[in-house]
Amino acid sequence: MDSGLATSDGASIRERHSLYFFKMVVFEVEGTLFHVPKDGFTILDPAFFDRFRGPTDEESSEEAPIVIKDTTAESFYGLLLVIYPFHQVKQTFTEWQGALDLATRWRLHAIRTKAITALSVRLANSPVGIARLAKYSLISSLLRDAYAQLVQQKTLSVEYFQGEPNTPDWETIARLISVQKKLGFTESKPLYNGYADAMPQIPLEKIVEELEITFGHEFQAIDNQSRQKFGCITVVRLPPHSPQVDQPVPRGSSRGRGMGRGIPSGVFTARRGIRGGLGD
Repeated sequence: MDSGLATSDGASIRERHSLYFFKMVVFEVEGTLFHVPKDGFTILDPAFFDRFRGPTDEESSEEAPIVIKDTTAESFYGLLLVIYPFHQVKQTFTEWQGALDLATRWRLHAIRTKAITALSVRLANSPVGIARLAKYSLISSLLRDAYAQLVQQKTLSVEYFQGEPNTPDWETIARLISVQKKLGFTESKPLYNGYADAMPQIPLEKIVEELEITFGHEFQAIDNQSRQKFGCITVVRLPPHSPQVDQPVPRGSSRGRGMGRGIPSGVFTARRGIRGGLGD
């Protein structure tokens, strides 16, 4: 940006814009080079580059990039799509997972929250997947919402969880079924014109109250871990959702039996991060 001033010898004095004058940095991940503005990282964490050895951010180049190990080029690309989004590029589920993995590893809290929110939206039809995501991410509010969805499932039973890639432990399953029975969701209803009545309309406050009684220690433990690891408690909530509460289901219909199984193949099963660590 030209200020219009001049020195005594007539030379123009120009100043760099405080925001739109980017310094570039070169990363290498799995043999792939990424040439990006460094400002996106330093805005998130002023000390971001202090964690790397080798060339500094000022010295990096194609010949001497900052090498990032123990991750994949796809995961780093997923992170870059969040920091430097291209509206015409639709981020995949796996790329959001990669962004979450690295944001968690580097404690980029704003990116982490955004990735968790995006993944939970994509898992909207999978309360089991959301519960596992919540446990991995240490988000008690998200876990509470996932459990609330599960206890409202008309088909909730041991069989419901069979074949799930993210099946909860047996104790959690038993407690969820117990909460559902206490709330009266399992009470039989008469048939009308071949349709089963909708499940009882239980106020959400009542559901949350019963979940707190049954799972309060788990929610508290997650909050304590979040404080220790991140120094704060992150809140992510699901939009209001009643999977099978409001819509009557024809007698004998199989609709809804696969609820909670809408997770892409292989999700949470790969070797690193969210794919290997959920619920551990």
